[in-house]
Amino acid sequence: MRERRTPVAVVERRLRVLDRRLPDAIAGDVEGIHQARVASRRLREAVPVMAAGLSGVGQHKLERRLRRVTRALGPVRELDVVLADVTVLCERWPQTRSACVALQQRLRAKRHRLLIDARGRLSGQRLRRLREHVGTLMDRLRAAGDEGWTDALAVHLTRQAEGLVAAVDAAGALYAVEALHAVRIACKRLRYALELADETGAAAVSRLLGRLKGMQDILGRLHDLDVLASYARELEIERKGQSELDAALSQLVLEVTRECRLLHAQYVHRAQALIRLAGEVSSRVALRAAQGVKG
Repeated sequence: MRERRTPVAVVERRLRVLDRRLPDAIAGDVEGIHQARVASRRLREAVPVMAAGLSGVGQHKLERRLRRVTRALGPVRELDVVLADVTVLCERWPQTRSACVALQQRLRAKRHRLLIDARGRLSGQRLRRLREHVGTLMDRLRAAGDEGWTDALAVHLTRQAEGLVAAVDAAGALYAVEALHAVRIACKRLRYALELADETGAAAVSRLLGRLKGMQDILGRLHDLDVLASYARELEIERKGQSELDAALSQLVLEVTRECRLLHAQYVHRAQALIRLAGEVSSRVALRAAQGVKG
C-alpha cells in the first residue's frame, strides 16, 4: 500500500527538492533549473490547500515569493528546452543544419543574459526570507495536526477541473497558440492537484494522472516547437538575403510548423476525453477527498 503523507510531509517533500536544486539552478545547471522550477510550482499549489484555515502564516506573501522563483527560472528553462529540440532536429533534418547552428548561437547568448537576470531576482537575501517563511508555515502545520485540509483539497480539485473544462471549451478546434497554452497550464494545475490527492491518500487517481500526463506531453511538445518556430522566424527576418541560411531557416520553420499541426490534431482528437476526465475529478475525486482520508 502506498504511504499516505500528512500535510507537513507533503510540504516538506517539496521544500527539500527546492532546497536541493536551487543552488544548481542558480549555477546554471539545466536539470537543476528544471527541477527547482517544478518544485516551486508544486509548492505553490500545495501551500493554499495544506495551510487552509491557518492564520498568521502570510500565505499570499509566501505564494508571491514562490512565484518569483518560478518566474525567474521560467525563461531560462524555456530556452533550455528549445536548445535541446534544435539539437535533435538538426540530426533529424540535416538540410536545416545551418539554420540550427545559427539559432543555437542566438539562443545560447540569450540564455546567458536571462540566467544573469534570474540570479539577480533570486538573491541570497530573498531566498533566506523564503526559507524562513516556509519554516513558519511548517511550524504552524505541525501545531495544527492532520486536520482541516480535506475540504480545501476538494474545493481545489473542483476548481482546477472546472478551469480545465473552460480552457478546452475556449480553445475549441482551432489552432490558436495562446488558447492551447491555456489548456496546457490548466492540465498542469489539475495534475498538481491530483498529485496532492494521491500523496495524501485522499483518493485513488493514478489512472487519471497517467491520462493527464499523456495530454500534457502532447501540449508541451506543441508549445515547445511553437516557441522554436517563433525564434526561427525572428532570425529569418534578421538574416534575410543570406541565400543558404534563408533556405535552411524556411525549411526549418516549415518542418516545425507541420509537426505542430500534427500535434494539434492529436489534441483535438483527445479534447473530449480531457473534458470527461475533468468531470470525473469533479464528481468522484473531489467528493472522495471531501469525505476525508480513511485509515
